[in-house]
Amino acid sequence: MDTVIVTVIGTLSGTLIGTLGTWIMNNQKNKHDNMQAEKRRKWELEDKERTELRESEQNKFIVYNKILKSASEHMIVTAGKYINLRDFKIKTYMDSVRPIIYENLHLLDKEVVSRVRKIDTEIDKMNFLDDSEPEWVDNCARLYDEMLEMIESKYLG
Repeated sequence: MDTVIVTVIGTLSGTLIGTLGTWIMNNQKNKHDNMQAEKRRKWELEDKERTELRESEQNKFIVYNKILKSASEHMIVTAGKYINLRDFKIKTYMDSVRPIIYENLHLLDKEVVSRVRKIDTEIDKMNFLDDSEPEWVDNCARLYDEMLEMIESKYLG
C-alpha cells in the first residue's frame, strides 16, 4: 500500500508541477504576445498619423498653389488714386481667390485663415456702410499681401 500511495503522490506531484509549469509558460507567452501586439498597434497608428499628416500637407500646398496661381492671373492689388495707398479689387478677389480659400479653409494654416477673416471683416464693413474709405481699401490690400507672403514663406520653411 505504501508503494501505491507513493505512486499516487508522485503522479499527482508530477501532474501538478507540469500543469503549474505550463500555466507559467503560457502566462509569460501571453504577456509577451500582448506586448508585441501593442507595439504593432502603436507602430501602425504612428504610421497612419504620419501618412495623414503628409496627405494633409500635400493638400494644403495644392490649395496654396491654386491661390498663388489665381493671384498671379488676376491683379487684385494695384496702385491707388491716393499717394501711398493701394487699391484692392474686391470683386476680383471675391470671384477668383475667395472661393478657392473657402473651399479648403480647413486645410490652411491658422495665420493665413486669420488674414482671410480680417479681409472679410473689412469687406463686410465697407458693404454695410455702402462706402469705402481709401484707408480701408488699402488695409485690405495690405492684409492680402501679408496672406500671400505667409503662403510663399511656407515654401521656404
